[in-house]
Amino acid sequence: DYGLIAIAVPRNPAIPANADPDYFDLGLCAPLRTDFKGRAEYCGLFKTPTLRNVALRKSFFHNGYFHTLREAVAFYASRDSDPARWYPKNADGTVKKFDDLPKAYWPNLNTD
Repeated sequence: DYGLIAIAVPRNPAIPANADPDYFDLGLCAPLRTDFKGRAEYCGLFKTPTLRNVALRKSFFHNGYFHTLREAVAFYASRDSDPARWYPKNADGTVKKFDDLPKAYWPNLNTD
């Protein structure tokens, strides 16, 4: 509970700021935060909530992308083995993995 993790939740089109393709919610190193300024190792990390009453939630993860516990668990289980299930495709048909995290911060992703 309440640890920090970067898991590259898919970009949520329901968030108005995400209409700008250059906008990314970078979590702990977001522009409005000054406590982690210049600390790239924290980019993309978000605080994990408690599991207490998890089944009662209406949305999951920092951006509310998933709306059922089943979807959230399935994402955890198959993000790396089946990325096409979760991420959009580029114009050439390849999967646009980790579409809401700039590539520079991919090393911060949890791969456990």
